[in-house]
Amino acid sequence: MWMAIAGVATVVAIASIVWALSMRSDRDSANARADRAASTATAEGGRLTDEQRRAAATRIKEQAFDARAQQRFRTVRGKLIAEDKRADDLVADVNREGSALTAARKAESAAQGQDQNARAELASVQARANLSAACARGVVAVMDKFFEAGDVQRGADAALTHLEKLQTKCQRAVTDA
Repeated sequence: MWMAIAGVATVVAIASIVWALSMRSDRDSANARADRAASTATAEGGRLTDEQRRAAATRIKEQAFDARAQQRFRTVRGKLIAEDKRADDLVADVNREGSALTAARKAESAAQGQDQNARAELASVQARANLSAACARGVVAVMDKFFEAGDVQRGADAALTHLEKLQTKCQRAVTDA
């Protein structure tokens, strides 16, 4: 059971590291382009206000992030999640697996006899592993919400809202003993 959870956590951690490194590279490239654009504008006799400079830098960052990161995310997502699954579908999967874990725990508590106890415990472990896997897929799909939003701030808000929907049920996968 813990090996399954550790495996899922490892996949999520690796994907997060790859994503973070990609983001840093994209940010550095976007900053360099913004600096070049500002230098060019100044050299041509125009002066950019700080607000214009920040707006230009933000547009460049969003464009760089959008095209490259979306493609990389789609590739990783396709390996981990069925193509037809949407982020909201995955929340429903998490809820279903959370309910299955609750039912398995109740059956485990009601089990009598060594054989029935062993079967009920095995069912609980399997339900917990299924919930862990559903949570991992749900966390990966959070990026769907980010990319669908249209700008970075709305994307971050949508992603956090989605994570909050997963939090309670997914927390049970790692803390419900």
